Amino acid sequence: MRDSGRPGVRRTPQGGRAPRQNPALFALAVVAGTAADDGRAYALANLDKIARTATHLALFVSYAQ
Repeated sequence: MRDSGRPGVRRTPQGGRAPRQNPALFALAVVAGTAADDGRAYALANLDKIARTATHLALFVSYAQ
């Protein structure tokens, strides 16, 4: 895991080290839905690093709604 440098999203799981992606997907969905433009851009730019399957992407969309 690495520090993202953004408040609210401190670390993003990468390399398959996290047992579940759900908390990270939830955090990105919250940032994408409530943050200012730079926060939204950060969340969407890093989505592909977290959501590696169609199921992950569907989960992100359900959290974002």
